[in-house]
Amino acid sequence: MQTSLKALLPSTPDVCLVLLKSWATEGEDRTSLHSDWNGDEVEKIASTCSNTVVVTHSNGVNILPWADHPNVTAILAAHLPGQEAGSSIVDVLWGEVNPSSHLPYTIAKSESDSSFAPIQNSTTLQNTNDPTAWQSDFEEGY
Repeated sequence: MQTSLKALLPSTPDVCLVLLKSWATEGEDRTSLHSDWNGDEVEKIASTCSNTVVVTHSNGVNILPWADHPNVTAILAAHLPGQEAGSSIVDVLWGEVNPSSHLPYTIAKSESDSSFAPIQNSTTLQNTNDPTAWQSDFEEGY
């Protein structure tokens, strides 16, 4: 009995989930607003999947250059949810709960799309004795 070729090909998924993470740790500054580990390459999945849902785990703002891709149907900013991350994300994706909230920041495609303060890498200040070295004056506005 000959198996048809179509039976061997995988079917197109109903939804593609892309999970992104940005590294954060105490005592080490971020060097970029981009997602880590090739997170800007969401378009590689979205170009072949018409219903791409992106879940971001981040310690704050990220630049999402693919945010307006027509196949990216949802972006869930899960931040750092802890041990119940899987359960809570499933509840949102399956419609058991509606997060119905607003982010306190803009989802930007590039740094120029928002009024982000530039990243200040202060790792060179760790060994200073200057009491004013850590002073940051935030003048960028709302």
